[in-house]
Amino acid sequence: MSRLNLIFAGSLTLLIGITIFDKVMKPSNASFVDVPTPVEVEPTQVVIAGLPSCPHSGKETQSLLHQLATANIPHKNITSFSFTNADDWHGVYQLNEIMKQGTPVVFVNGKAKSKPSLDEVVTEYRKMTKR
Repeated sequence: MSRLNLIFAGSLTLLIGITIFDKVMKPSNASFVDVPTPVEVEPTQVVIAGLPSCPHSGKETQSLLHQLATANIPHKNITSFSFTNADDWHGVYQLNEIMKQGTPVVFVNGKAKSKPSLDEVVTEYRKMTKR
């Protein structure tokens, strides 16, 4: 096999590997995904990361906050978060991909999801509280 063919075959293999890796690692829009827990996230609460005053996603954040209050689900709104231990690189990658999908990002039970519906949040919350 010539050098050019080897380079082509190697490049093609690398491209296929990267494509498969990206598909496997990228979280689905359909469910909450395991992520590292930020410092500001309390395990017994639903935590909504988003700015209620944001011109792009503020209405969604405000609506979810209001719906959770109406449903008597303990929650809190944060506008930023940090990690003390981010050794879970896969989880950090997952969280980064979730954040790319837009805000609000909701944390429940060690999991996160971008722009979930109230029903999705309640379902995940009930798994945590076993109601």
